[in-house]
Amino acid sequence: MTSAALRTAPVFRVRPVMPSAAQKAIAPVVLILGWAALSASGLFAADTIPGPVPVVGRVLEMAATTSFWTDIASTMTGWALGLLYSTIIAVPVGILLGTSDFAYRSCRFIIEFLRSIPTLGIIPLVALIYGTTRQTELTVVVAACVWPILLQTMYGVRDVDGAALEAARSYRLSKFQVIRFVIVPSATPFVATGFRIAAVMAMLLAIGIELLAAVPGIGKTLAQAQMNAQMVDVFALTLVTALMGVAVLYLFAAGERRLCRWHPSQRIPS
Repeated sequence: MTSAALRTAPVFRVRPVMPSAAQKAIAPVVLILGWAALSASGLFAADTIPGPVPVVGRVLEMAATTSFWTDIASTMTGWALGLLYSTIIAVPVGILLGTSDFAYRSCRFIIEFLRSIPTLGIIPLVALIYGTTRQTELTVVVAACVWPILLQTMYGVRDVDGAALEAARSYRLSKFQVIRFVIVPSATPFVATGFRIAAVMAMLLAIGIELLAAVPGIGKTLAQAQMNAQMVDVFALTLVTALMGVAVLYLFAAGERRLCRWHPSQRIPS
């Protein structure tokens, strides 16, 4: 057995007693049953914790309205633009910091300083500047999501095999060719991981900013339902936002596995 196989093989091999799909369904089923039991227990007021059936029914009712999909589209637009701008900023800067020791040493303090600023702490300042507009959402999302992509890109570039770089120099490749044919392929798994982390973070922040700053979207509708004490709507919209986050996570995880299927980290069965 090769060393790569040893690193990726499980310590113990246990023969599965049920299909993989059934195993993955156990935790969600237990969670739903626990939710239903808590709702029916009488420990809380009847309208405080609605059960799964009325909540799912309310989600289906909302899904039949135009305003619901308008809110979803607004949130997804803020998420996508924030992630796009973060990538445009982070990848080139990460490559620069990874390939230049001078740039890395010069910018290290600035990076650590800016990373230390709490993202939620800048929402009031940004809201005062831009108000309840798309610019507020984008500014906060980019301010938070640029770091996972930038740092993963930088670490990926600095992790490139020195022998590969020496081989590229021996073939007299230009600096652009070295970046294109050696550095970028080697750093791709790192960048993909940073992109996946940033994608989920951007979704959570987009919804959170809509909640706190009244930026149009699903988060603003959720905040209005909470202010009006519409508990079924609150639970229904919370369920929708959770499903949006999970969908983004699984989508980007699948994209990462497909893009980096040659990498040893993607050979571990899910």
